[in-house]
Amino acid sequence: MRVTDNALISALLSCPTIKQASESVGLSEQSVYSRLRKPDFRTKLQNARTTQFQVISNKLEDANFKALDTLINILDDSEVSAGIKVRASQTLLDLSLKNREQADIISRIENLEQMLDEQSKQV
Repeated sequence: MRVTDNALISALLSCPTIKQASESVGLSEQSVYSRLRKPDFRTKLQNARTTQFQVISNKLEDANFKALDTLINILDDSEVSAGIKVRASQTLLDLSLKNREQADIISRIENLEQMLDEQSKQV
């Protein structure tokens, strides 16, 4: 029975090693490496990895919003102790600072890229 590219890609994405991926679909490691040498298969695998990363990133974004809402709810809850509110406040302030720093770094990088682009057009 021929193992489809999709079945092998799924195994490669879900197993920590090529050996385990090959065993899970019933192929030899040699066969898996042979497929990995094919450019079209590598492209399919990379596309699947990119898609998987996007799904994970989206789930993390959703969880971030829930976590932020939880911290805000703790601050607003009159039955929560002062110590817990202080910790929630500290966490929110830390996150806010990191967010601001990242936005600043991104802005600086974009400005540098724009300057480099303008310089390369002048040359």
